[in-house]
Amino acid sequence: MSIYAEFVQVGNHWFRYDTRVYLNGQPKSQADGHCIAAVIGKNPGSAGPTNEPGWQPIALNGDKMLPYIRNRFLEAYAKAKVLIPDLAYVQVLNLFYLCGKSLRTALKSYGSRQEPQYCQTEGDEYPIEWFVWGGQHPALDALKARFLNKSIAHRPRPPWSGLRKAYSGLIGEAHRKSSGDTASLTLKKQIQTQSSHQ
Repeated sequence: MSIYAEFVQVGNHWFRYDTRVYLNGQPKSQADGHCIAAVIGKNPGSAGPTNEPGWQPIALNGDKMLPYIRNRFLEAYAKAKVLIPDLAYVQVLNLFYLCGKSLRTALKSYGSRQEPQYCQTEGDEYPIEWFVWGGQHPALDALKARFLNKSIAHRPRPPWSGLRKAYSGLIGEAHRKSSGDTASLTLKKQIQTQSSHQ
């Protein structure tokens, strides 16, 4: 499974940036791949580095979110009978980027930092954005604003054909799996908006 990220160590803490869930192939460098979507979660969880700081394959350490994301997109392409582009990947963004299996502990450590760093890829435009950060949370809601206030960019149709069908395949899955969470409704709107411009 090809899941890569940029890891930075600050004191005793690890931060994970530019996380990519590749649907196929093995990237040779950080420049390789075609981003097809972005998923925004809470924080990186337990998945950590396999080596020293830098961009590298991820050690899942029991993390289930990243494989779940990969499986949802693979299922969408399979149901739509659309060929997956070479080195297609899903960009994973987070409300904050401090790694930690315990959300409470990670939030406590994150809150003590005076200048939190965000991932540079947050400024990129994505054909689709899927919010998977769950329901309301007193400490996380303020962090959601920078994503919710970002306008949806209507990009030209990607060079590979039929991608719209794969997006459509995610609508039912995301809505059902999210149990009515507002994130799934946002996902549905974005997919439909993107589809109407292709």
